[in-house]
Amino acid sequence: MSILEEMVSTEKCYTSDNNLPFRAAVARSEYLYQVRIYSEQAPYLPTDAGIQRMRVLLGFVEARCVVLDALIRSEGTLYYLSILCSSRASPSFFSAIMKKTAPRAVIEQVDNTNAEIRMSARLVHRDSSEIIPFSKPVQALLESRKVLLSLLLEYRALMTECGAVVAGTESERVSSLNPFYTAPFLFFGKEGQRFAIPEFQVERISPGVNGSFLIEPYQVFGKRILVCDELLSTRDISVPSCVFGLKTGRGLYSVSAKGSMGMESFILVVPAYL
Repeated sequence: MSILEEMVSTEKCYTSDNNLPFRAAVARSEYLYQVRIYSEQAPYLPTDAGIQRMRVLLGFVEARCVVLDALIRSEGTLYYLSILCSSRASPSFFSAIMKKTAPRAVIEQVDNTNAEIRMSARLVHRDSSEIIPFSKPVQALLESRKVLLSLLLEYRALMTECGAVVAGTESERVSSLNPFYTAPFLFFGKEGQRFAIPEFQVERISPGVNGSFLIEPYQVFGKRILVCDELLSTRDISVPSCVFGLKTGRGLYSVSAKGSMGMESFILVVPAYL
């Protein structure tokens, strides 16, 4: 990792302290919350894409409560959004609301004194040396999650090749929507068929010949480069819900799974078996 990649960039989303909304929230006896959201951006996407995603999440939070202060920090592919907000919702209700917006958000209730201290802190400018809180444990957790999800997909692909039945009923797998086991998949087209690969397995995408694209997985997942006709979209897919059908080619499997847009059917690429 280069020195540039190790630097932490910080952007304060509000140019001044929102003291008036803060005082009004205190006068209304609203609850005050600190919300922390961690997200990892695909390395093949530009840096601005991660910033924009955090801004979109901030917009969703703003629609559900009064945001008093917010800042975005990035370090390599790790992005962090810290929000100070007020709401009339009690902690249990607020957690339920936030679970729909950011399922893996860390929520902490704060008192008026601590909130005011954070509000009066000096403005944080871009390229600040401030670190992302708990960045190392979060990155270790994300890496462990990638390995776990990859092994799960490889195991089910292997069971498909062996003609065995994966333990657990189909309904149990389809209903498994734990956010920890949900990951964005990159969908792409080739020869009129729809393929997908977990986004975290992709290191880079580069243009090929005649308008094609070259998808290069991380070598730890597989060494073969994929060639596709078009890049379609990225969608969140529940990995435990993946039901493997027929093997359609080397390292290719017909799969149906529950995603953010409902049930999805596609050909899954397992780089380790290509």
